[in-house]
Amino acid sequence: AMILQGTREFLMGDPRAAISFFTKVLAKDKSNTEAMIKLGSCYMELGDSEEAINRFNMAEAANKHNPDIYYHRAQVRFLLEDLDKALTDYQRAIELNPDFLFSYIQMAVTLYKSKKHDEAEALFKKTLDQFPDRFETWNYYGEILMDQQRLDEAEAAFKRSLELDTEKRSPLALINQAILASQVRKDLAAAEALCQEALQRDAECEVAYNQLAQVYLQQQRFPEAIRCYDQVIDIVRNPVELLGMISCREAAAVQYYVMEKFPEDMRKLQASIGGA
Repeated sequence: AMILQGTREFLMGDPRAAISFFTKVLAKDKSNTEAMIKLGSCYMELGDSEEAINRFNMAEAANKHNPDIYYHRAQVRFLLEDLDKALTDYQRAIELNPDFLFSYIQMAVTLYKSKKHDEAEALFKKTLDQFPDRFETWNYYGEILMDQQRLDEAEAAFKRSLELDTEKRSPLALINQAILASQVRKDLAAAEALCQEALQRDAECEVAYNQLAQVYLQQQRFPEAIRCYDQVIDIVRNPVELLGMISCREAAAVQYYVMEKFPEDMRKLQASIGGA
């Protein structure tokens, strides 16, 4: 029961409360690997990556055959840019649970970030063959194609992801299409519509609000952008991400204030930047 209570607190955005429940579980059962793993996730959510790694290491010592340990530890190592160790953990997670899609996807992304582009693409293609009905792979594959400026292929990948997502569960491919629309095609109306559609799928999607704010800023629609940042600030849980969103919101508010207070000076400044 305490595992469930702790998980609920974590999902509700209170990792500190979750820690108290998982700690109580371990006080009664020092070998409870699930509680150790969840504690690691809580500490990562609080920005304490060192303690997160410690908890995952303790879980590995208790049960080295649990694939969840390696998957979650790999995610922390990826965020710390300890990519070689992350790859080792993802590979071990795959060996222990070859049916879990996201170990393959995250390993491919890590290979790509490690500049092993050919290996990353090969793993993505292998994963597409192994899990032909899963929409998630197409979205993440599209992201690396977009990063390589293979834009037509990226657009096709995002479209395929949306086709396979028949229950319209994920907003991510729509957000990526919005990025293509706003940054490549400069079609801000299409980008806005795609972000709004993404938010219909997930009303608490931080990435969708952030991208929509960027679209509004490109059009100097500062009040709408500020409202988007306010929405993100209300739902974001990670303290580092929260500070980033507050900074973005305040920057947009300053721009809006200057635009309202000194419109002529702002127009001249923008004209000079545009002509530079």
